[in-house]
Amino acid sequence: MIKPNMVVAIAGGRTMAAAARAMVPCATGVMVVPARGGMTTNIQTQANMVAGELAHRMNAEYRLIHLPEGMSIAALKEMVKLPDIRETIELMRGAAIVVMGIGRADVMAKRRGMSMSQEETLLTLGAVGESLGDFFNIDGQTVYRTPSVSAELHTMRPDCRIVAAACGLDKGEAILAAVRHRPPDTLILDESAARSVLDHL
Repeated sequence: MIKPNMVVAIAGGRTMAAAARAMVPCATGVMVVPARGGMTTNIQTQANMVAGELAHRMNAEYRLIHLPEGMSIAALKEMVKLPDIRETIELMRGAAIVVMGIGRADVMAKRRGMSMSQEETLLTLGAVGESLGDFFNIDGQTVYRTPSVSAELHTMRPDCRIVAAACGLDKGEAILAAVRHRPPDTLILDESAARSVLDHL
């Protein structure tokens, strides 16, 4: 799937971190970038760290996006004007492959440091799944979008391949929501996640 001189964008999270550690060199001239800007409290699973690890395992080049989580929209608009950040965002949004995880909305709201009122709003809106900072209801509709820079799936190049991965018995609704939002080209699940999806059909 990964070919010479491709740009690969990878998201953060535990599943993505594990996937990055398992990679081996497979093509030359590959550039790896994070699929989402933002630095969280868990440095080992943030997108920048995962992108760096993937690049290391693949002997690839990489670029990072240094933007704190939870920036205001106004501040974000100013930051993305900086040349280094703008260039990396252009690489990210022109990626040939986007690799992303799928999370439960309630769990991801806590990991992103949302307030109790924000969490309650998400529940009221029916959010069950999250990916790349977007929260979805069970029908795959985006009900909330965190202020961040990400590989917006609806604006990616037409031939971009989306690879989504998730694991765990509690991910059924989240996976269905993400798949209905934008069906990935490749969906990777462990057995417990697959069973959970079947239980929610």
